[in-house]
Amino acid sequence: MLQKYVPFIKVYLSGIQEELKSSESGFYLSRIQLNWLGFCMMGILMTNELNWKAYERMSFGSYSNYAISWMFCKGKILWTLLFITSVRLILKRYGINRGHLEIDDTDRGRSKNAKCFHKLHKLKDKKTGGYLNGQSIVFLVFVTEIITIVVDYEFYAPDPKYQAWKKEDERLKKQKVKKKNRPSAPAPDSRYPKKTEIALMLLSNFRKHFPSLQILSISADALYGIAAFMDGAGQIFFGDKVQVISQIKGVQKVWVDNQWVGVSDYFDNQTKIKIRTKRAVIHPRGQEQGQLVYYASACLKVKSHGKKRLIIALKYEGEEDFRYIVAKDMSWQPIDVIHAYTLRWFVEVFIQDFKEHTGWGRLTKHTGEDGSRRALTLSLLFDHALFLHPSMTALIKDKLVATTVSSLCQRSRIEGLILNIEYLLDKPNPKEELQKIVDNLDKIVPLKPSKKHLVGKNFDRFSKKIA
Repeated sequence: MLQKYVPFIKVYLSGIQEELKSSESGFYLSRIQLNWLGFCMMGILMTNELNWKAYERMSFGSYSNYAISWMFCKGKILWTLLFITSVRLILKRYGINRGHLEIDDTDRGRSKNAKCFHKLHKLKDKKTGGYLNGQSIVFLVFVTEIITIVVDYEFYAPDPKYQAWKKEDERLKKQKVKKKNRPSAPAPDSRYPKKTEIALMLLSNFRKHFPSLQILSISADALYGIAAFMDGAGQIFFGDKVQVISQIKGVQKVWVDNQWVGVSDYFDNQTKIKIRTKRAVIHPRGQEQGQLVYYASACLKVKSHGKKRLIIALKYEGEEDFRYIVAKDMSWQPIDVIHAYTLRWFVEVFIQDFKEHTGWGRLTKHTGEDGSRRALTLSLLFDHALFLHPSMTALIKDKLVATTVSSLCQRSRIEGLILNIEYLLDKPNPKEELQKIVDNLDKIVPLKPSKKHLVGKNFDRFSKKIA
């Protein structure tokens, strides 16, 4: 089947083509490229995989996996421009002109035998406590009052030379070898930027491509709570008074009463701070039901940052320990910083949906840098296309709660199935067309031998043992 595409994919591709033709790039998609993109998006929708062989089966042999793969590998599609155009299309359709930028990263586990994937490296397996090979992606997500949309990404991998040096350095430390007698760290390799450097690059690219958007705040987790990132992000959006928010550890040193003390010590041990601890009801994640939080704040010089920051000790009701939020712009009210930081939850929802429902997180075996980038971009383009589904559009324009990606995909699969059945029935001789599919079924979906059963194996030896 897959001869007909669901309407929202057609609307999305038509919008992409219009945006490309109205831009100054001079690039637009050919008819073959448009049909191929539509077919791949239908494949993602129906199979939840990025798997050309599965698409061949879903088309009942109308398209070969070799032809699909050729277009993916050799087709002259400007993928980066296509993705930027997609973001611009969605923002324009909903009249979005402001929002919050959120940075987060996620891992994609791969087989231990995998070798050819882009930026493949060893990851900690949270389920087993062991290690596995995998890929890491840093996402830049735009959270607005209407929708949450991913606007850029980049693959991350640690520098293998630095990792080897660090391992050797730790070994020598245990042997109590003095620092002067240990090898010095290797020079940074531009091919392996740190996650904070990747985040700044993504912010810079976003600023370049969408200069008219108003950015209210930039948030990231504790990994990004360093001076280089916070000051760098502020410089990129210099003049816009953008707030930059992250977390710092309780052991970070701050300047208090002419001495350096730990952040946790300052907030936990000083009576004057405990008296100033406030209670507030916030509405994280857009929930109607409020949640009680306890917080205290102070503007203190952070040793590792070399300057003053707004630091907030925050604890949700029922929690025992405080977490420490750090903000660059000290003119903000602490409660506003807390509200802005809770928006990070929307990024977690996006990542979960992305892994479960857009193909790339389920099955994709495209190797090399081009393979990984194109596959991931195709998956994210499908995620963007869902914003133009009529049900989603109607809910958003009426300012109602948008539907989940899971339920939207489930309904769209049924719509796609019905649409293709109607296409078959509209043929002059639908029975003949159906019989063609039945006749080719063994070629389209061949049955494979199972290793689960003993049929054909030497079972007589056990009979002789019993006898």
